[in-house]
Amino acid sequence: NVTLAGGERERVVAASTRNTAAYDMFLRGNEYWNRSFEWMEANLSPAEQLYSSAIREDSGFVGAYARLSQVYTEWFYHVERRPEFLTKSKDLVDRAMELDPNSPEVRLALGSYYYHKLDYDRALEQFEFILKAQPNNGEVWMETGYVRRRQRRMAEALTCFQKGTVLDPGRSGFNSVYLIGDGFMWMRRYDSAAVYLDRAISLIPDDAGSYLARATNEINRGGDISSALDALERHRAILHLAGPTMVRLMRLQSFLRDSSKALQRVESYRPSDDMNAQWMSAVHAERALAHEILGNDHDRVTLLCRTAMDLAQKQLALGGPPNAFLHGSRGLASALLGRTSEAVAAADTVMQLRTLSTDAFNDIDLLETAAIIYMLSGKSDSAIDILEQLLSIPSPYSARYFRLSPIYTPLRDNPRFQALINAPDKVF
Repeated sequence: NVTLAGGERERVVAASTRNTAAYDMFLRGNEYWNRSFEWMEANLSPAEQLYSSAIREDSGFVGAYARLSQVYTEWFYHVERRPEFLTKSKDLVDRAMELDPNSPEVRLALGSYYYHKLDYDRALEQFEFILKAQPNNGEVWMETGYVRRRQRRMAEALTCFQKGTVLDPGRSGFNSVYLIGDGFMWMRRYDSAAVYLDRAISLIPDDAGSYLARATNEINRGGDISSALDALERHRAILHLAGPTMVRLMRLQSFLRDSSKALQRVESYRPSDDMNAQWMSAVHAERALAHEILGNDHDRVTLLCRTAMDLAQKQLALGGPPNAFLHGSRGLASALLGRTSEAVAAADTVMQLRTLSTDAFNDIDLLETAAIIYMLSGKSDSAIDILEQLLSIPSPYSARYFRLSPIYTPLRDNPRFQALINAPDKVF
């Protein structure tokens, strides 16, 4: 059995170049890459520049080709869904395969490419290839866990994450302790989740995702949501609030009993100038939803909705791959403005585009957005159909979550909704 810890893997990569300048750039790129889980956009860009510089220094540097390929797949999936990023990723990993088809780093990059295309069988083939030679490769166990999580096989995902943590405890990039805690929450094992999420915050105190997951977990297990959100606010100065984090965070603020405090916080979550249009539109739509629920400023709701719709429409007009998130933002804004037919059409598009069967992790938020749009548009049964689905599978939602959320006030008198929020949770 071959065991390669982080430092040993870097020495293996170093063997693929004798150019010290190229290797130095590669190591500096790794510093940003290892932080990209928490601050995706802020770290992928300099990583891309440094790996590219390493390749210019040494056109045969296999490790740099492999890592740069991974940068582009992550950028495509998490930042901007432009097909050219996937094309660049594949070109780079193909070049790396020409140079060294048996390199674990190259096979990892190829597996990552397939994973982000939602081709899980081919991704797992690459990861299994590596694990046959390196069964104690913690990074590959983590990647296997990501695949299992997307396949809604949460118990297997947790096993992989736990192996990865034990085998590579010093890995500074992806916070495996957070992933384990988040996984327990999705399985509705809230007490176990709390232990890991508290530990995750102590290990990486500037990771907004851990605070967000802990706050969600407190809602689900009947804990102190106010204290959990206050903890996040106390650390705002060191946290990077990316678009997806802002969207989820604004929904959680609505659980606060002090509506003026909640609105004040929501107003402080403003998209940065460099945020892409997809998330900028979503942030404005979520701010409008918060004002609709917690306040009575109709003019503010209207302004935010129109801004969200304009951003979404302009981005959709550019073409490119179908983007369910943009349709979700457009639909939510339309529903809040009373444009029922437009809202329902957008929600229908979201449901058609969702990939829950192949991506059980990232499409969860889309489903809730569609449910909210249907509810605001008077289609209560369609909304409840989705909520029932969310409670029937591993997800970050619980009956308590829907019972306490003021978002779902319009459904309070619906017998189906009452049955849903009073039923015991399905634990996995």
